[in-house]
Amino acid sequence: MARTSAYNEKYHAPWAWSLAVEGLDMKTIAERMGVSKRTLERWRRDYPAMDEALSQGRDIADSRVQKSLYERAVGYEATETKQTVQIGRDGAPQPVRVETTKKHIPGDVGAQAIWLKNRKGWRDKPPDVPQEGASISKQIAEAWKKRVKAGPGDEA
Repeated sequence: MARTSAYNEKYHAPWAWSLAVEGLDMKTIAERMGVSKRTLERWRRDYPAMDEALSQGRDIADSRVQKSLYERAVGYEATETKQTVQIGRDGAPQPVRVETTKKHIPGDVGAQAIWLKNRKGWRDKPPDVPQEGASISKQIAEAWKKRVKAGPGDEA
């Protein structure tokens, strides 16, 4: 018969939260805690504090990734510090000048595509192929209107 692991809410729930905040998956969290994945899943099912700790930790990690993806998609400001160093007579490096510059990192098309696909149901191809004889731009605009009315994931 397998040994059952003793759950301690004051100890295990905060520990699980701290591991989940790091973005670790359930298998890795279980390994770090020294229990099987099955035990961790049972604790999550049987103890609301454990379920809440894991859920909150994972939500925080997901939010950090979402924020980073958003910043990468729209662009952001970054500060870069450059230090010029000279070697002194004694061979020790001596700082001569420190330059701090602010840079604008432009939005990344790949991050924009990921954001739009996940948040707006966007596709790489237009939803409908234009018909012959009509204005292509008008047909594309109408196709997109149909798509918006239908909602993400629905076919117009």
